[in-house]
Amino acid sequence: MLMKEGPHRMMTKHYKVAGHTFTVSGRAELFEQMENYEPFECEGGEPLFSLIEDSGVAPEYTEVSQVAYIICGHDASGNDVYEFMGRAKSGVCLICSKDHREGRLIMTDGSHKGMLDTALKMLFSLATAVKDTLIIHAVAVSCEGKGYMFIGPSGTGKSTHARLWLKHIDGTELVNDDWPVVRDGVVYGSPWSGKKTPCYRNVSVPIGVIVNLSQASYNKIHRLSGIEAYLNLYERIYDEPWSRCIAENIAEGMHQTMNKLASTVPMWQLECLPDEAAARLCYESVTQHNVMTRHYKVAGHTFAVSGRAGLFEQMENYEPFECEGGEPLFSLTEDSGTVPEYSEVSKTKMSWVCYIFGRTASGNDVFEYMGRTMSEGCLICSKDHREGRLIMTGGNPEKMLDWALMIMFALATAGKDTLLLHAVVVSQEGKGYLFIGPGGTGKSTHARLWLKHFDGTELVNDDFPVVKDGMVYGSPWSGKTNVKYPIGAIVRLSQAPYNKIRRLSSIEANQNLVCCDWGSKIWGIPITEDQHQTMNKLASTVPMWHLECLPDEAAARLCHETICETI
Repeated sequence: MLMKEGPHRMMTKHYKVAGHTFTVSGRAELFEQMENYEPFECEGGEPLFSLIEDSGVAPEYTEVSQVAYIICGHDASGNDVYEFMGRAKSGVCLICSKDHREGRLIMTDGSHKGMLDTALKMLFSLATAVKDTLIIHAVAVSCEGKGYMFIGPSGTGKSTHARLWLKHIDGTELVNDDWPVVRDGVVYGSPWSGKKTPCYRNVSVPIGVIVNLSQASYNKIHRLSGIEAYLNLYERIYDEPWSRCIAENIAEGMHQTMNKLASTVPMWQLECLPDEAAARLCYESVTQHNVMTRHYKVAGHTFAVSGRAGLFEQMENYEPFECEGGEPLFSLTEDSGTVPEYSEVSKTKMSWVCYIFGRTASGNDVFEYMGRTMSEGCLICSKDHREGRLIMTGGNPEKMLDWALMIMFALATAGKDTLLLHAVVVSQEGKGYLFIGPGGTGKSTHARLWLKHFDGTELVNDDFPVVKDGMVYGSPWSGKTNVKYPIGAIVRLSQAPYNKIRRLSSIEANQNLVCCDWGSKIWGIPITEDQHQTMNKLASTVPMWHLECLPDEAAARLCHETICETI
């Protein structure tokens, strides 16, 4: 035991914070300084750790480091020693046992109450580090049954932003104004709060969102990736001298807990002014309030997209396809949740990205896009492919949105004589001509040669057109033109040191169409029987050619003259 006998009668009280019980033993005068702990007092129970007031003097110890006003060291028995230095002499000394279950607090006359709080925060952090628990420098509020945590460096405006929520967002209540505790996805009030807005509430609420604040001359919010979330959490946990002192002792446990929190709780970055508009932007974005729904029509198929106003600011390429409404073939909804657990079906690696196709326990399809280090988000589709949820956790939301809609479109239209192909399309004299082939073959280059040398040629789509019932349609995917043309011919390109063209058989044509099906190539989505039938029909009714060519005018003229004269 670290406890030493003192001349005064000792009292012991039990407290419980975030489900963790601890005891404090000391003179009656000590508890007169602990009014903020009264809401957390409990009847008893096995304590996780104990703190004992001691009237002795600081022991001899070997100094290891000093962080601001705290000297860190070890005594001869291997116990951790933390000495809090005042202006001229030592004020408080905390001695912790090796297992961090017992602490001895030496307080000299006139010691500041803040040092008692700091000692308990340190001991609490040390004892709970391996119990999925974090004490975070943040302001926490509750609203509509969820907890919202605002983090950021001191002076950023966390308390100000929280007050704006309290003033302008109905039903908002303050949970803690300085050091809330997080455990198992729940945020708890604590005895440690700020001086300006003391809030010592023994309450808990599931975490809805964490928002990292930064000051700006405008209001703007975006979702953070998993690694960005982790880094921001790290900075907020170790941004005080006392927390940096114990960093080495709690590193492994904290790392695991932070990683879990960053991957399971949505985190946003809010650059903002200290005004009502910032509070409303934050609230509406992170709670998904004021969700809008818009309808679009591509190749005669209507679909709906629902999300925040900010989502539609990234959908400029869809504007030519917006329509009044109608029964949607499928719907995609923006979701602020996290990537669900799923069983991997296939994985495709391309450069530094990875596309994973899998299924949840309930049978829903999951498509996850992995960046260099962490997930950028995922699409979860219902079994009938009529409903999808899009979770965006990375820094490339526009690309994630396009990919999700392309997947949903391809799956939902599979039985409707429709194909989404990787191709480049030009129109000429009322016909559409598709150039297909692997990436880097020269599809875009060949299309530009047509645009340059043949009057009346126009670009329809430069990446992912849609084919339906013998027609080729423009799409929002690398094209903004809502047009359609009867297909004149399909040309499969391959690079060669010469120019040569020949007509493909129906079997060869079908094989080449399978190779340019986007869903199967990128995501490993099995081609359905309906899609095979559509490809067979297209291969038997539309002329397909193989052009082995150089990237020159002669190749374009050979192709143009051959396929146009045949029609």
